[in-house]
Amino acid sequence: MKKFNVIDAIILLVIVVAVALVGTVKLSGVGAGTEADTKIITLELAEKREDFAENVIVGDKVSDKIMNTVIGEVVDVKTRPCEKNGYNQETGAAVLVKVPERVDVFVTMEVDADAEIYVGKSLSVRTKHFAGSGYVVDVSEKDAE
Repeated sequence: MKKFNVIDAIILLVIVVAVALVGTVKLSGVGAGTEADTKIITLELAEKREDFAENVIVGDKVSDKIMNTVIGEVVDVKTRPCEKNGYNQETGAAVLVKVPERVDVFVTMEVDADAEIYVGKSLSVRTKHFAGSGYVVDVSEKDAE
């Protein structure tokens, strides 16, 4: 059996320091990420009737229709005229054509940061006043207040 020497002491010291450092980081939360408790997402609900946006009320709790769980709260609602790609037969050019009596509704929500929501995700939601499906078009962290 070998005797304990200086190199063995250095290796043991490095291991003890590494374990202490990892334990301190884990317990203090340092390096755990700077993600906020909530994030802000915008959901596009396309081609809705013009009166649909009136049913989206700021402050309403939003549930995921599939999982039947509350995911957040409505913080803003915006609309824009619905447009589709069309074809101009006279000039042969692609054009945007307004769809009569339809709007695209953009619902901004504050959701839990742990929710797996990303740009492009299809999301089906409901509140007391509306239900709809659309695509997430924006995700950002909530600004610290």
